[in-house]
Amino acid sequence: MKKLIIILFLLAVSLQANTSKILISNVAQGTGADSISIHKIYTATKLAVDMTSKYIAISDSVRKQLSDNSTTKINSDSIAKVLDASYFLSSSIDVFHGMLRANVTMVDTKTKKEKNGFGYADLRYVKDGNKIYDVALLTALQRAMMNVTADDTLYNHQPKEYRTKPVKSLVIGGFMFDDSNSPLIWKIFNNKSVMSYFASETIYQAAKESEDYAVYDLNSRDSMYAAFNLYLMENFTPPSNTELKILNTFAVENYIFGSIKRVKSHAEVKIVLTELKDGNLSIVRSEVARLEDDYKDDFEKLIKTMTNKVLLIDDSKGVGE
Repeated sequence: MKKLIIILFLLAVSLQANTSKILISNVAQGTGADSISIHKIYTATKLAVDMTSKYIAISDSVRKQLSDNSTTKINSDSIAKVLDASYFLSSSIDVFHGMLRANVTMVDTKTKKEKNGFGYADLRYVKDGNKIYDVALLTALQRAMMNVTADDTLYNHQPKEYRTKPVKSLVIGGFMFDDSNSPLIWKIFNNKSVMSYFASETIYQAAKESEDYAVYDLNSRDSMYAAFNLYLMENFTPPSNTELKILNTFAVENYIFGSIKRVKSHAEVKIVLTELKDGNLSIVRSEVARLEDDYKDDFEKLIKTMTNKVLLIDDSKGVGE
């Protein structure tokens, strides 16, 4: 983290001449973010601003020095005027199980026009059983900055490892099983409840490698339902209106699900990506393929391949490349 701060400081200095100044007026721990210190949120917020090609955050030490040297009580508007700040910025962080959301508000110091933005990042790194927030925190704040400024190019000048882009939130839905029209029973269909979760988890394992989506794991999804006292949903049935409304409450943007249906001597597998809006699903993209045998490993491999196609993931790249 210290190395990153030094690199970004040098980059920020070289860009200051053509940037608008931002005064960070407030940072806060939102829902579930008690484990992330205010200092860490402030530092990540300042980095997310300084890493852009168009904005630079006024140092907190400069603001403090100005306040200390003033003979009268000085407010944020006065500080912004003296330091020639173009915007006030506040940020807050929410954490829900495996997902982190950054919320950013920018206010024009002259017109007082307010804009709100948000960004997601999944918490995929764990050390000694504890979640590591640093990477997700910075990434989510970068995405929030792009969202609030409506500018996807803010970080294009950064080295690849610090270059990010906006993503949409994605929930993995159920996996439906239908063998009603086949006289031959496959083992895959014997325990639909277990195999359905296996199939949905397989979708998740493929989907989490996408660069275009912040993906909720199945535990986070089920916890959303539990937050509204909805328990014991059957993963092998279509989502209910109640489930979709709950996901809508959590501002979930996309929903992906699958199905398998016996057709004579083979099975037809389908993966569907949808957009969730106002509690309703609309299809974005889908894939259909044949499963020729009753082997679990082949079923898993096919689901991963189809998920990659639906989410436009380049599966020729190895994980982490």
